[in-house]
Amino acid sequence: MGCPTEGKGRQKAGRQNRLRPNTASSMSRPTSLARCSRREPKRFCCREKSSQNCLRRLGPTNANPPIGKPIVIAQAEYEAHAEGGHLRIRGKLHLRQKIDGWASLPLPLRGIAVEKATLNGQPARLGWLAVDEPARAAKLGQDAREAVLQLLHDRAGTAVLELELSAELIRAGSDRTALFSLPPCPSTRMRLLVPAGQRVVLAGGAPARPAPDDRPATYELDLGGLDRVSLLFRPIRQQQRAETLLFARTRYDLDVAPGEVRWQAETTLQVFGKPLENLTAELPAGVEIVSVESPGLASWRRETAAGEQCVQLSFRQSLADAHKVVFRGLLGVTDEQPWHVPALRLPAASGHVGRIVIRSAKGLRLHLREAGRVRQLAPPQSTPRRRRLRSSSETIEAARVQTFHAWSDDFRLTFVTTTKPREIHAAVSTILDVTAKTSGLSLLTDSSELPKPVRSAVRSRCRAAGRLDGRTGARRRPTG
Repeated sequence: MGCPTEGKGRQKAGRQNRLRPNTASSMSRPTSLARCSRREPKRFCCREKSSQNCLRRLGPTNANPPIGKPIVIAQAEYEAHAEGGHLRIRGKLHLRQKIDGWASLPLPLRGIAVEKATLNGQPARLGWLAVDEPARAAKLGQDAREAVLQLLHDRAGTAVLELELSAELIRAGSDRTALFSLPPCPSTRMRLLVPAGQRVVLAGGAPARPAPDDRPATYELDLGGLDRVSLLFRPIRQQQRAETLLFARTRYDLDVAPGEVRWQAETTLQVFGKPLENLTAELPAGVEIVSVESPGLASWRRETAAGEQCVQLSFRQSLADAHKVVFRGLLGVTDEQPWHVPALRLPAASGHVGRIVIRSAKGLRLHLREAGRVRQLAPPQSTPRRRRLRSSSETIEAARVQTFHAWSDDFRLTFVTTTKPREIHAAVSTILDVTAKTSGLSLLTDSSELPKPVRSAVRSRCRAAGRLDGRTGARRRPTG
């Protein structure tokens, strides 16, 4: 089957079909394109089963089409606005082709209709063709046997593809949602015009409105890397009524070493109601914040005043649903001096619970001096069979871990760190080798550092030097 064209007359069956685009272009699919063909002159429609078969039919100059030389989308720019029950989109795709020869560019458009397409001001050659390469089809999210809209072009250099698109706005109460896919391009920008009294929610996050609520606003959206675009138009009055409800759960991990404590707080946020745009955290001034990590975190800064430090977090998109933030810091401690576990406080949180896990290094002892608003968890009990198989090193390791549950963010835990006294055990061997002509001396030393054992102050009254007589009670010396 060839690539048929429509004009004033039909060519003979023995002659080769040629492409003759007219002043406008429409295709048999989708339905909007068929409607467009009734009000504009008919244009090219390719019905080949694959793009390579269609390329080989286009002329003698393309007997060997450049396989594996697709057209590249360097940049994509879109302008969109809501009109009635549809979202009207005007797109401008900057294309680049390296060599001359027919090549195809797949345009995997889903949930969106093409009203008009021009290439450098001329009707674009578009057709529904199957993607030949399975790997390329999988990358586009298409079945290799499924037809996808493709652009055909044969000139090297740069070109501009202009598209007029429309997507349906699905109404859910007073909200309207547009869900669609655009051709993949890392550099994709969209200018979205929103009427007064409304704002946009993109992929669950609400960007800041660039204009007052009572005036139209133009959003600058970065859509690069999004497989599917979800735009939600929501009246502002609903968000003004909604209040932000924030719950937090934090896991503290403290590694106590001689002279310092490595502190980490991993906080899971649950946001209900109005999305959260910024977050404020308070910490004691004694802990030095080293890093703050979170998905979508734009920046963070630290301010210290009156013995407290405040950490301000700004996100690229508003927080909704669940979100995770990790704080890391260092705390200096002195041997045999009390120190407090730094508590992370979130003023905007309605509820904040935590779990504190403290690990001490080998050779240190942790003495608990004060505990408030916490409950210490007992170490897990092992069965008698497992207790017999448990080694002494595992028992010592479990003793160096303490776990607490905190039901508030203003808990208080105070510890004192002491260094365990240790002894050095050494075994020295001296070997003197003397012969008639030479003599040699060898010294072998084997040393190890062990905890100092606790010695009992009670000494036995019975010494090897003397014992008491059972009959007279007098001391007698041993014989022999």
